[in-house]
Amino acid sequence: MKLGDKSGQFYLVSALIIIAMIIGFASITNYSRKQTPTQLEEVREELKIEAQRVLDYDTYNTQNKIGDFTQNYSSYIGKGVDVYYIVGEKGSIEMYKYDENKIKEDHSDKLTENDPIIEVNLEDNVYRFDLKPGKNFYFILSKNIGDEKYILTG
Repeated sequence: MKLGDKSGQFYLVSALIIIAMIIGFASITNYSRKQTPTQLEEVREELKIEAQRVLDYDTYNTQNKIGDFTQNYSSYIGKGVDVYYIVGEKGSIEMYKYDENKIKEDHSDKLTENDPIIEVNLEDNVYRFDLKPGKNFYFILSKNIGDEKYILTG
């Protein structure tokens, strides 16, 4: 290589610029990915676990603690998240939620029981759940974030 020849430097600078562009596009792509709020997902997973434990307790002790659990859990998750509970056995399924004053609001009129499916008509959407033998417990979580409404079921 001659002392005045700068073609090697040109290729090195070009390679660095291309690498910087690739890294820039990759970071923009990762940043702009749309995701469901993790807090709502965590609430759903926790609610599934805790409700199963309460149903197990009710089964073995013949006590109905699911009503207490739903009221306490609604208070626990706080404001901003609406939880609709679908609870009961075949022929006696009810749907309700608690308002911010811990008052139980009955929404069973939005519920249709078609063996083996439970259909919930809520805010122009239909949610379907499998009706199983024995006690059933399902829920619909709803949260407004900005202009979007996130809904998770379980």
